[in-house]
Amino acid sequence: MITEIEEEDTALVIRLIESRGGVVFHCARNELIEFHIAQQLEMMRRQIQNLEERLVQASEDSKVGLKGQLDLTRSKLKIIKTQAMCHAASIRQEAEAKIVCLQEQAAKAKNERRAKLERFAEELRVDYVNRATALSLAWRITGGVLPPNV
Repeated sequence: MITEIEEEDTALVIRLIESRGGVVFHCARNELIEFHIAQQLEMMRRQIQNLEERLVQASEDSKVGLKGQLDLTRSKLKIIKTQAMCHAASIRQEAEAKIVCLQEQAAKAKNERRAKLERFAEELRVDYVNRATALSLAWRITGGVLPPNV
C-alpha cells in the first residue's frame, strides 16, 4: 500500500505502519516537484544562452541548424514555463482550500485548539508564499532568454 499522509505529527501513523511490518518512506513531494521545475528552467536557460553564443560565432552554413536548435529549445522552455505556471496555480488553490478549511474548524473550536488551528493556517500561508516566491524567481531568471513575443 502506498499513501500520502499530510499531518503535522505523523509519529503515531508511522508507528502503526511499522508495527504491522510496513516500511515508511518520507518524501517532500511538492518540494521535489518545485526543485525539478527550477532545475529544468535553469538548464533550458543555459542551453539557450549557449546556442545564442554559438550562433553569433557560427558560419553561415551552420547558422540554419543552430537556429533550428534554438527555436526548439525555446519551445521546450515555453512548455516548462507553462507547467510551472500550472503548478503555481495548483499550490495556490491547494493552500487556499486548506486555509479555508482550517479557518472553518477554528471558528468552531475552543481556545487551545482554535489557537493551534490558526497557527497552522498561518504556517500554511507562509509556506505557500515561500514556495510561490521560489517558483516565481526561477521563472523570472529565464525571462531574458525568450524573445518578447513568446
